[in-house]
Amino acid sequence: MMNNKITIADGYKNSKVGVIPLDWEIVKLLEISKITMGQSPSSESYNDKKIGTPLIQGNADCKNRKTLPRNYTTEKTKECFIGDIIMTVRAPVGAISNSLHNACIGRGVCAIKSKSNNKFLYHFLVDCEKRWEKYSQGSTFTAVNSKDVKNLKIPLPPLKEQQKIAEFLTTWDEAISMQNDLIKAKEELKKGLMQKLLSGEVRFDGFVGEWKEVRLKEVLKSNKLGGNYKNSLEISNNPLIKMGNIKRGQINIKKIEYILNKEPLINEHLIKYGDLFFNTRNTLDLVGKVAIWRNELDRAFYNSNLMKLVFNEKIESNFFMNYLFNTEKVLVKLKSYATGTTSVAAIYTKDLLNLKIKLPPLQEQQKIAEVLSNTDKEIELLKNELDALKEQKKGLMQKLLSGEIRVKNA
Repeated sequence: MMNNKITIADGYKNSKVGVIPLDWEIVKLLEISKITMGQSPSSESYNDKKIGTPLIQGNADCKNRKTLPRNYTTEKTKECFIGDIIMTVRAPVGAISNSLHNACIGRGVCAIKSKSNNKFLYHFLVDCEKRWEKYSQGSTFTAVNSKDVKNLKIPLPPLKEQQKIAEFLTTWDEAISMQNDLIKAKEELKKGLMQKLLSGEVRFDGFVGEWKEVRLKEVLKSNKLGGNYKNSLEISNNPLIKMGNIKRGQINIKKIEYILNKEPLINEHLIKYGDLFFNTRNTLDLVGKVAIWRNELDRAFYNSNLMKLVFNEKIESNFFMNYLFNTEKVLVKLKSYATGTTSVAAIYTKDLLNLKIKLPPLQEQQKIAEVLSNTDKEIELLKNELDALKEQKKGLMQKLLSGEIRVKNA
């Protein structure tokens, strides 16, 4: 017969949450912290004029693991305080942030304050985020209740080890924060360069003469809408790029839908490197987004809310036009062309074709695109380094918080 007995290393023991060090104990969240479940004030008390108390309703009021309230309330119900841990109890369940505010908390969150070491508990709850999925309930949204939160089991090391683990992981968080700051600074630099280079305010040596104002139809060879394909989240061989994937200047593939296998495909909707897309329909704020395809996927098609723009010999490259379309001046013009409501708006082809733009000579277009592309590459490198830091921290965090790796001198 097969022996299913688990061998436990010296210094460790089996527990309800798995194998942990002998000197660790299993506790419930309620035993080591104060938990305040949120309660929403009446909607009549909400305002965006900063009257009353900041209101944290859910994950939309948090960003980069910090509270960032959108609204205030004149009716205070349940409270959190600066330094508290904020956890969402409605979709997405278990998302963790630090409170930077003395605020009112709505029913989408709870506030948690450790009785001994808030930083250790914060890191543990971050590591726990995905575990909450099994507690999800409800058909419309996922949620957990007060009992689920209070009874969360935690493998707890001695206090000195808690402090060392928290100190170690906080150092990683600081490195990640510094990398984020570098990315933001580089993105701001790029934004400034775009405005100056694409307006002619700053020019490279050797380039003189006035830029020529043209209408888009004078430089456009063709403009083709994508296919009206049936699609779903079910993975197939044919990813579909939709308006939600188009960001300002870039295409995001984190959330991809796929063309159903039975759907007939049209080859001209297959995307190639350097294709430039214009978002014809979206919300009033987002319609008119333009982005270029950089082979984010090996194969993909585009749908009918996107228009592929193909230019004639007066344009040096799609990369230059991608940058030009994303300058503040052009964005303002495009928004002025949008018709419809706040939630559903469109820019019609006839208006797009009459868009006025100023163009430098081809060689100057090439130089501008080259400089901005190099800046994009630097930003991409910084983002890759950031992803690596996050993955390294994630792996270490799981091992430290399970006791698989022990902190010396704890």
